[in-house]
Amino acid sequence: MAITSPNLRLSKKQDIVQAATLLFAEQGFDGTTTLQISKDAGITEPVIYYHFKGKDELFTGIIASTFETFFAHLDDLPEKTNTEFEKIENLIALHFDIVKEMPDEIYLAVSSCPARLKDPDDICRKNVLEVRRRMFGGRHGHRRVSHGSCGRHGQPDQRHDHRIDAAAGPEV
Repeated sequence: MAITSPNLRLSKKQDIVQAATLLFAEQGFDGTTTLQISKDAGITEPVIYYHFKGKDELFTGIIASTFETFFAHLDDLPEKTNTEFEKIENLIALHFDIVKEMPDEIYLAVSSCPARLKDPDDICRKNVLEVRRRMFGGRHGHRRVSHGSCGRHGQPDQRHDHRIDAAAGPEV
């Protein structure tokens, strides 16, 4: 798994993150051991604990990095477009691009985060709230996308989709 060329060699920490991401995506958090991660990363198990406090911190770091990448791409979307539909097209394209760029990381976030949304201190909950803030406005939100669906004749329907609120719980 690790690249052996000195110029292209990933750092041991990157090797650990890459191996953990793949294993977490394939086997889930609970089904993955630090011993498996160390073997796939080509290191000894203590090296994991040199770089991370444990499996939880490793997982949290992967999720945080995934959302940071998503937010960076989201911030790169043009604020001004010719139509609202162009904004929606850009947002949909962003999601396809990020899934293509980071398939294991996205799968990990999508499959693991919903179960963690009730914990107010969990990284998943905090990032879902940040996505909601950036997408739908709110305190200090700079990007506003209508969260109603399109009604008749392409006009925005002003109904609010409360599934987002229910999934993330009360705003922090």
